[in-house]
Amino acid sequence: MKFKLSIIIPLCLTFVAAAFAADPPAGPGKESAAHFDLVQGAEVATIVLAESEHKGVFQAAKDLQRDITKITGLTPNIVHSIDEVAGKCIVIGTATCPEGKALLKSVGMASDDLDGRWESFKYRVLNNTGGKEQVLAIAGSDFR
Repeated sequence: MKFKLSIIIPLCLTFVAAAFAADPPAGPGKESAAHFDLVQGAEVATIVLAESEHKGVFQAAKDLQRDITKITGLTPNIVHSIDEVAGKCIVIGTATCPEGKALLKSVGMASDDLDGRWESFKYRVLNNTGGKEQVLAIAGSDFR
């Protein structure tokens, strides 16, 4: 288990670092190069993942939540439905979880290209998609 978390935690930190990139957001419904504000004023992005995701993915989401809290003093909520989100969100899903794939697809992030691959991931920053202001979508091939 330590090996799996040793991969997930740096991955989460990579996304935190990418979220602070200086590229301006793209227009409506378009991808941005990497700009995503985890926190803007007193508003913090909500973390969204399917309830049926692997426990390792849940742990990664909790680690990300903890890291954001340590850095900003604000704690993001973790929810299981995109409908529970009002503003910006981080959507996390794996290609091995049908509900996770559907969640990613609902915000415009296909994950079919990750099917059958090991320890692969991709991410996109999407604006005005899935009824949300801005989404950081993170797709993994599996829970590792």
